[in-house]
Amino acid sequence: MVGWVFPPSGKRVVYDEVILLQLKDGKVARQRGLSDNLTAACQLGILSTPPAYSKGKPPSQAL
Repeated sequence: MVGWVFPPSGKRVVYDEVILLQLKDGKVARQRGLSDNLTAACQLGILSTPPAYSKGKPPSQAL
């Protein structure tokens, strides 16, 4: 691992992402996005998943 760059793994991941667009005069004036990087990193094996969360409990109950 170099910085926050990880080598390709060939694994597929499923995670949520939200894209917000600010329109002005019918054109995109600003774009912002939010990705669930924690879920992706856990699926890739970069981070470990808390045991309770991996059993389907919400993160608030995983602690």
